[in-house]
Amino acid sequence: MYSKKTYILATIIGLALFAFTPTISLAVDAVVKNAGFAPGNIWFSKNDFAPGDVVKIYTILWNGGKETITGEVVFYDNDLVLDKVAFSLSTGSTKIASADWSVAEGYHKVYAVVGTSKIGSSGATLEYSKTEESEHFIGAPIKTTSPTSTAQQIVDQKINFAKEYATENFPAPVVETTSSITSVVESVRKDVKIWSDSKSAQVQKNIEAIDAKIAKDDTRSDTWSAVKRPLNYVYSFLLTLVGYIFGNQFIFYGIIAVILFLFLRFIKRRFIF
Repeated sequence: MYSKKTYILATIIGLALFAFTPTISLAVDAVVKNAGFAPGNIWFSKNDFAPGDVVKIYTILWNGGKETITGEVVFYDNDLVLDKVAFSLSTGSTKIASADWSVAEGYHKVYAVVGTSKIGSSGATLEYSKTEESEHFIGAPIKTTSPTSTAQQIVDQKINFAKEYATENFPAPVVETTSSITSVVESVRKDVKIWSDSKSAQVQKNIEAIDAKIAKDDTRSDTWSAVKRPLNYVYSFLLTLVGYIFGNQFIFYGIIAVILFLFLRFIKRRFIF
């Protein structure tokens, strides 16, 4: 059994803890519900961006709480701070914040966060303290009207977007491994293209030599020359086909994607089902 003094001591300690609880809670920033950015809200002064453009970025804040909130909005392009904008929101009010963005080539992830915020002199954490991340890839202007060149530049832009997106969003070891594999594949693609072009030019010379020999002495042309001529045409066609496939990134990587898809489907059906 506990003594009367023990009960009294326990009661005093409990009252003391209860009395100090409000003081302790005030030392932590208050979490303000229904305040901050309108969820996912960020937009731009124009929809089509080109390198060199100066675009206005907008977002809207609101305060559904019971007290005035002050702070600053920080606009980012990837990890680069574009601007910091102070704000003050009274109860039930909204405010549009904006910043200028000088558009450059490459991958961009644009967003805004509430850097600091206060209720009076006390710190505050807003429920919605970050906008959505708006992702863009800005390519170089396409200056040619050739369909082939235009398609190639579009493919290059997509590849660059994938590279820069991976760099920004994936772990470094994954990016480095993927980059190494991609570099090897791209090097092989270019080497095969150079080889096929060189070999095709050589075969074309052989065909011209055979044609000249037949034209010079058509009545006594040997049978072997007559046989080699169509064989060289077939060889030249195959080399041209290889050069076209390996010289066009869209077709080359498209074929690789199809092969990988078929391989993975085979593995799935063979070992999973």
